[in-house]
Amino acid sequence: MSLKAVLRFCAALLLTTGFVSVTTPAQAAVPEAWGFAYVDMTATPPVARQAGSWPSGFGVAVGTGTSPGEVRVAFPQIAVPGGVVHVTAVSPGPEWCMVKSWGPVGPDVVVTVRCHRFPGDPALVPFTVVFQRSGEVFSGPGMLGYVVYDDGSVTSSFNSRGSANTVTRVSTGSWRVTLPDLGASSPGGNIQVTALHPGLPARCKVGGWSPSLYAQEINVLCFVANTPSDTGWTLTYHHERAITGVPRETTPWRQFAYTFDTNPTNPLYAPTPPGINHNSMTATNVIREATPPFRKTTFPLVGGTPDNVQVTAFGTDPAYCKPGALWTLTGTSYLEVSIDPVICYLALSPTLSGSFVTYVSAP
Repeated sequence: MSLKAVLRFCAALLLTTGFVSVTTPAQAAVPEAWGFAYVDMTATPPVARQAGSWPSGFGVAVGTGTSPGEVRVAFPQIAVPGGVVHVTAVSPGPEWCMVKSWGPVGPDVVVTVRCHRFPGDPALVPFTVVFQRSGEVFSGPGMLGYVVYDDGSVTSSFNSRGSANTVTRVSTGSWRVTLPDLGASSPGGNIQVTALHPGLPARCKVGGWSPSLYAQEINVLCFVANTPSDTGWTLTYHHERAITGVPRETTPWRQFAYTFDTNPTNPLYAPTPPGINHNSMTATNVIREATPPFRKTTFPLVGGTPDNVQVTAFGTDPAYCKPGALWTLTGTSYLEVSIDPVICYLALSPTLSGSFVTYVSAP
């Protein structure tokens, strides 16, 4: 499907009206914090895959949760309420990961992650996790917005232009999110969505996207097994800014890239328009066919460690996507990132699906 057709479909999908909106006020100035990690419970979290706004000398700690398939991740010395969390499984099989909860515990932010194997059995698989809380409204380059929707209401929200994000429930397992004033004259940016629930083995994705000069309109879809289901979720939209909320100009240098695979049957291409295929080093990201029906995403020149990858599926079916293996870095000074493969599943079977992929490094 071409991007034009995708956007026409998204716009039509998001025109549903007549439902009650939940609105949050523009975010006031709050302490900013961020952190990310790659977690594999068979080993200590590698220093090369974790970074954050905590003081030097501290590191991420992990432990098992209270139920099978649960992992607790502690980001040290950045205890703040609110913010947003995303997680993505890193495995070749039909597994996914979601968020159970997060919040300050002593001096840390502790995130509890739950992973499952289709249709919902607990599973311990490697995953990536990213937390960030933004508070500073800015008008310069880049845009950022996030929403946390839990138990029928918005519990955390940020809009870098200071406007109020809204959520409208469309139907069971479907919501329309509006991020006002985070618009551009041409489609651009990246979207990540993660399920949030204390008990259900839920999955969430982007069902549709209607960008405009005035707002980002995003349809969130959630499923239990393959049935649309009401659950909580987290959503982040970022445009020419890393998913951590950290701008490129921040010292030490932060590099990032993102892309939107709008045509997963294309054997080799660079998604267009360029705004959906951004690279902070001005290189061109490329998506190609891997072992069918898998995909390979390449981000030139932005690689470095510590780093993090997040992946979210796109479309109206219950497909879910993630890296099938730990991504690799090649080169000497300016490194190329290869996420090979990006795997999508429909129930237990691999499938081709649209997907959003985002990468950030903090060397």
